[in-house]
Amino acid sequence: MKRLFQFQYALPLLFLVVVLSGCAGHVENKTHLLPQPGQKLIFKSSDQLQTIRARGTLRVGVSIFVPWVMHGNKGHLIGYEVDVAKKLARDIGVTPEFIETSWPSILSGLLMDKYDIIISGLSLTPKRALLINFSDPYSRSISTLLANRRLAGKFRDRRHFNRKNTIIGVIENSAGEQALRQRFPEATIKTFPSENKLITALLDGKLHAIVSSTQKTGYLLNHHKGLIFQPDIDPISKHAEGFGIRKGDADILNFLNTWILFNTQNGWLSERHHYWFDTITWADQL
Repeated sequence: MKRLFQFQYALPLLFLVVVLSGCAGHVENKTHLLPQPGQKLIFKSSDQLQTIRARGTLRVGVSIFVPWVMHGNKGHLIGYEVDVAKKLARDIGVTPEFIETSWPSILSGLLMDKYDIIISGLSLTPKRALLINFSDPYSRSISTLLANRRLAGKFRDRRHFNRKNTIIGVIENSAGEQALRQRFPEATIKTFPSENKLITALLDGKLHAIVSSTQKTGYLLNHHKGLIFQPDIDPISKHAEGFGIRKGDADILNFLNTWILFNTQNGWLSERHHYWFDTITWADQL
């Protein structure tokens, strides 16, 4: 009976020893998974931020809009978004590479991997967010009408612009286009692929008015006195602008949002925004 008692308690003890020995061996065999002194760590990842840093360049998709992105008189791009892109690239540790495209095709260019990011006054909209990811907003703008004085000089209020024989121009696929169609459903809307063609049509008297940001309006009024004017009507729409990137990468989105927060808190973004949007001292660079 005594031997049976000893045997009954010996079995669990033996099992415990075997298990503990096995666990110890298991831990010992896995120590090679931990970083060793002097060991070079290699992180295998296909995230965009690592790809950009490995390449050494940040490919930036832009479209020409005053004063976001413009051609300077020294043969290079200037503007608010150019400053933003240069600083962003510098903080990542790479060089910016600007890739110009038309506004209607700017989203498709991103989706086709022609560039890594859109930095070009891109307004946040639900429709666009179905296709790409947006960063937090880092800039805001207001759209209003800018009119041809010869054709619309006697227009007194919104009703005069909301008529079938009134032609209003707007950039194709812009956030302002949707707002314009909602605010002026009776007007004849004509879309343009570029800002340059839009403004030229207004100055040539082919349009009664165009959709223009308040930031751009001051510059245009100063350079085309007597030809155009800003009607005394409510703004068409208000927009928040952010970076546009491809979907599926939380790391670069986290970095961009952190970058925006940091440069908002230190005042850099507001200082650059004030220079490009609240003054026209940069006009001699065009």
